[in-house]
Amino acid sequence: MSVEEKMSGVSFGDLIVMRGKVTHSFTSVEMGMCTYISNHYFGSWNADFVHTVLYDPSVSFFARFNIFRKILEAKGFAESAFPFGKLRRLGQIRNIFAHAWVSSPDPNQGKFYLIGEADMKDTHDAAALYEEFFKHFEEVQMTVIKMSKS
Repeated sequence: MSVEEKMSGVSFGDLIVMRGKVTHSFTSVEMGMCTYISNHYFGSWNADFVHTVLYDPSVSFFARFNIFRKILEAKGFAESAFPFGKLRRLGQIRNIFAHAWVSSPDPNQGKFYLIGEADMKDTHDAAALYEEFFKHFEEVQMTVIKMSKS
Protein backbone atom coordinates (compact mmCIF):
# COMPACT_ATOMS: atom_id res chain seq x y z
CA MET A 1 0.00 0.00 0.00
CA SER A 2 1.42 3.37 -0.99
CA VAL A 3 1.67 6.40 1.27
CA GLU A 4 -1.09 8.03 -0.79
CA GLU A 5 -3.45 5.18 0.09
CA LYS A 6 -3.10 5.70 3.84
CA MET A 7 -5.29 7.95 5.91
CA SER A 8 -4.75 8.27 9.64
CA GLY A 9 -3.41 4.73 9.78
CA VAL A 10 -6.16 3.21 7.63
CA SER A 11 -6.50 2.79 3.89
CA PHE A 12 -8.33 5.39 1.88
CA GLY A 13 -11.06 2.82 1.18
CA ASP A 14 -11.45 2.16 4.90
CA LEU A 15 -11.81 5.89 5.50
CA ILE A 16 -14.68 6.00 3.01
CA VAL A 17 -16.33 3.10 4.86
CA MET A 18 -15.77 4.87 8.20
CA ARG A 19 -17.38 8.06 6.86
CA GLY A 20 -20.35 6.08 5.62
CA LYS A 21 -20.83 4.18 8.88
CA VAL A 22 -20.67 7.33 11.02
CA THR A 23 -23.07 9.36 8.87
CA HIS A 24 -25.45 6.43 8.33
CA SER A 25 -25.47 5.45 12.00
CA PHE A 26 -26.15 8.98 13.11
CA THR A 27 -29.34 9.15 11.03
CA SER A 28 -31.08 6.84 13.52
CA VAL A 29 -30.24 9.25 16.33
CA GLU A 30 -31.50 12.24 14.35
CA MET A 31 -34.70 10.42 13.40
CA GLY A 32 -35.29 9.56 17.06
CA MET A 33 -34.88 13.21 18.00
CA CYS A 34 -37.26 14.31 15.23
CA THR A 35 -39.81 11.70 16.30
CA TYR A 36 -39.67 12.98 19.87
CA ILE A 37 -40.02 16.61 18.76
CA SER A 38 -42.96 15.73 16.49
CA ASN A 39 -44.66 13.71 19.23
CA HIS A 40 -44.19 16.58 21.67
CA TYR A 41 -45.80 19.20 19.44
CA PHE A 42 -48.39 17.10 17.59
CA GLY A 43 -49.03 14.09 19.81
CA SER A 44 -47.82 11.75 17.07
CA TRP A 45 -45.55 11.50 14.03
CA ASN A 46 -46.17 14.42 11.68
CA ALA A 47 -44.26 13.59 8.51
CA ASP A 48 -44.98 16.95 6.88
CA PHE A 49 -43.53 18.84 9.88
CA VAL A 50 -40.48 16.58 10.14
CA HIS A 51 -39.63 16.58 6.44
CA THR A 52 -40.61 20.18 5.67
CA VAL A 53 -39.36 21.89 8.84
CA LEU A 54 -36.90 19.74 10.79
CA TYR A 55 -35.13 18.35 7.73
CA ASP A 56 -35.05 21.63 5.83
CA PRO A 57 -31.43 22.29 4.78
CA SER A 58 -31.41 25.51 6.82
CA VAL A 59 -32.16 23.57 10.03
CA SER A 60 -28.90 22.06 11.25
CA PHE A 61 -28.44 19.12 13.58
CA PHE A 62 -27.54 21.59 16.30
CA ALA A 63 -30.85 23.44 15.85
CA ARG A 64 -32.73 20.12 16.20
CA PHE A 65 -30.50 19.24 19.16
CA ASN A 66 -31.37 22.53 20.91
CA ILE A 67 -35.11 22.02 20.37
CA PHE A 68 -34.83 18.44 21.67
CA ARG A 69 -32.75 19.51 24.68
CA LYS A 70 -35.16 22.36 25.58
CA ILE A 71 -38.16 20.01 25.48
CA LEU A 72 -36.40 17.48 27.71
CA GLU A 73 -35.15 20.14 30.14
CA ALA A 74 -38.68 21.60 30.38
CA LYS A 75 -39.86 18.10 31.32
CA GLY A 76 -37.23 17.94 34.07
CA PHE A 77 -34.52 15.89 32.38
CA ALA A 78 -31.10 17.04 33.50
CA GLU A 79 -27.66 16.37 32.03
CA SER A 80 -27.33 13.54 34.56
CA ALA A 81 -30.48 11.85 33.19
CA PHE A 82 -29.68 12.27 29.51
CA PRO A 83 -26.29 12.23 27.75
CA PHE A 84 -26.64 15.68 26.12
CA GLY A 85 -22.88 16.18 26.00
CA LYS A 86 -22.32 12.84 24.29
CA LEU A 87 -25.13 13.52 21.80
CA ARG A 88 -23.63 16.92 20.98
CA ARG A 89 -20.19 15.34 20.51
CA LEU A 90 -21.57 12.63 18.21
CA GLY A 91 -23.10 15.40 16.11
CA GLN A 92 -19.77 17.18 15.95
CA ILE A 93 -17.95 14.00 14.89
CA ARG A 94 -20.60 13.24 12.28
CA ASN A 95 -20.18 16.74 10.86
CA ILE A 96 -16.40 16.37 10.72
CA PHE A 97 -16.72 13.11 8.79
CA ALA A 98 -19.38 14.51 6.49
CA HIS A 99 -17.81 17.88 5.70
CA ALA A 100 -14.07 17.77 6.31
CA TRP A 101 -11.51 17.91 3.54
CA VAL A 102 -8.81 15.29 3.21
CA SER A 103 -5.26 16.56 3.57
CA SER A 104 -2.20 15.77 1.56
CA PRO A 105 -0.14 13.06 3.22
CA ASP A 106 2.03 14.12 6.12
CA PRO A 107 5.57 13.82 4.72
CA ASN A 108 6.95 12.61 8.07
CA GLN A 109 4.32 10.00 8.90
CA GLY A 110 2.68 9.24 5.57
CA LYS A 111 -0.76 9.85 7.08
CA PHE A 112 -3.69 11.85 5.84
CA TYR A 113 -5.95 13.85 8.11
CA LEU A 114 -9.43 15.26 7.98
CA ILE A 115 -9.19 19.04 7.85
CA GLY A 116 -11.92 21.25 9.28
CA GLU A 117 -13.84 23.11 6.59
CA ALA A 118 -14.09 26.41 8.45
CA ASP A 119 -10.47 27.47 8.68
CA MET A 120 -8.63 24.64 6.93
CA LYS A 121 -6.27 24.50 9.93
CA ASP A 122 -7.86 22.01 12.34
CA THR A 123 -6.72 18.48 11.63
CA HIS A 124 -8.53 15.40 12.87
CA ASP A 125 -7.39 11.80 13.07
CA ALA A 126 -10.17 9.81 11.40
CA ALA A 127 -9.42 6.57 13.25
CA ALA A 128 -9.52 8.27 16.66
CA LEU A 129 -12.77 10.06 15.84
CA TYR A 130 -14.34 6.84 14.58
CA GLU A 131 -13.39 5.06 17.79
CA GLU A 132 -14.74 7.92 19.92
CA PHE A 133 -18.01 7.99 17.96
CA PHE A 134 -18.75 4.30 18.42
CA LYS A 135 -17.63 4.34 22.06
CA HIS A 136 -20.73 6.43 22.89
CA PHE A 137 -23.04 5.73 19.95
CA GLU A 138 -25.05 2.81 21.34
CA GLU A 139 -25.76 4.54 24.67
CA VAL A 140 -26.94 7.72 22.93
CA GLN A 141 -28.90 5.86 20.24
CA MET A 142 -30.74 3.66 22.75
CA THR A 143 -31.54 6.64 25.00
CA VAL A 144 -32.89 8.72 22.11
CA ILE A 145 -34.94 5.81 20.74
CA LYS A 146 -36.35 5.14 24.20
CA MET A 147 -37.25 8.83 24.52
CA SER A 148 -38.88 8.89 21.07
CA LYS A 149 -41.21 6.07 22.14
CA SER A 150 -42.30 7.79 25.37
